[in-house]
Amino acid sequence: MHEVMTCPLCRHDQFQALQGYDRKVGPEIFEFIKSPYKLSQWALCRRCGFCFQNPRPSPDDVENIYSSGLYRAKREYGEYYFQTRYTRPFEHFRWLSQYATWEAPPRILDIGAGYGGAVRAFQDLGARAEGIEIDAALCAAAPERFEVTLINGDFLTYPF
Repeated sequence: MHEVMTCPLCRHDQFQALQGYDRKVGPEIFEFIKSPYKLSQWALCRRCGFCFQNPRPSPDDVENIYSSGLYRAKREYGEYYFQTRYTRPFEHFRWLSQYATWEAPPRILDIGAGYGGAVRAFQDLGARAEGIEIDAALCAAAPERFEVTLINGDFLTYPF
């Protein structure tokens, strides 16, 4: 895990640390990358309003996660998995709404969008939501699974 010193989107150096999201998100991943954290830690940029995980996994950690058995870009997941991918964003939206000042409608970019469940949920909440996913197989399955089209690319290098 490494601490981000500037906003990944606008490079502003002032952001608000948010209270850790009180849901254990993938505890096996935190253990896998030997993180001292058990809850996701988040920050909100004071300039552009971008919300991001901070500290966050290093690029090497992300590569290790994606290439490990913890991550599978296959359709072998059960329906429960897909339903949680759709319903969890409602919890996230309520949690983040405590801190964020939304424009109408809010704009949301889901980085690491997977099959697009969060993108669909945020759209259903009225947000202008898009998703970017590095895994081409997940992007290809997103229209069938959640009726969304995702950007296939790496957030850090994609020319937004």
